[in-house]
Amino acid sequence: METIIYAVIGTVVGGLILTFILKVIVPRLKDLLYRNKLARCIIQSVRDAFQGLNNWPDEQRNSSAYWTTRLFSELDRLAEKLNVEVRHDPRGGNPDWGEFLYDVCFLVTDGISQDSYFAPETPLKKVLLVLECEWGTGTKNILFDFTKLLIVRAELRVFVFSVDNERFEPILDDIKAAINAFTQVAKSDRYLICNVSQPLSQPLQFVLLDGRGKERYRT
Repeated sequence: METIIYAVIGTVVGGLILTFILKVIVPRLKDLLYRNKLARCIIQSVRDAFQGLNNWPDEQRNSSAYWTTRLFSELDRLAEKLNVEVRHDPRGGNPDWGEFLYDVCFLVTDGISQDSYFAPETPLKKVLLVLECEWGTGTKNILFDFTKLLIVRAELRVFVFSVDNERFEPILDDIKAAINAFTQVAKSDRYLICNVSQPLSQPLQFVLLDGRGKERYRT
């Protein structure tokens, strides 16, 4: 009888553990893998946007507006590949596709209604990505723009800026500290930090951080 009781208990406990793994652990792992995959896609898009930057004509190399146009064009291509909607300014003069809160958003919705963007029949379902870019080199402006990313719920938060190589690590430390100080976070949050390195002949820098400001990936 005692053996039967232990067997039943073992079966029940084993079933509970298996259910927990399937319903909690596996979805979380899939979610993290997707966020990491999305980060790799963004890294490639940023690299494509600034390919050959050091050899661009002066008027393009020194134009933040041109940099933004290049970056947004690559993100448009990625959004099309991922079959998601993208919002940023400008997009062909169509106000329905203009900037929504952040410089760039990748959104999952049921489409665009005739009357408004987020209508009852076309609700916003998920924010895959938000991106802020700051081409000013002042630390204050950089951290101000980055802090906007702390308050949004998204699969991936991306920050693109451009500073001298020797300034990148101190600014990255400030970004890590900002994440760590913010209390409304989850460790599973992901922040992709991208530096278009100065001088422009240097390779781009990418660091993926978690919701505690810890490095998960660097290239």
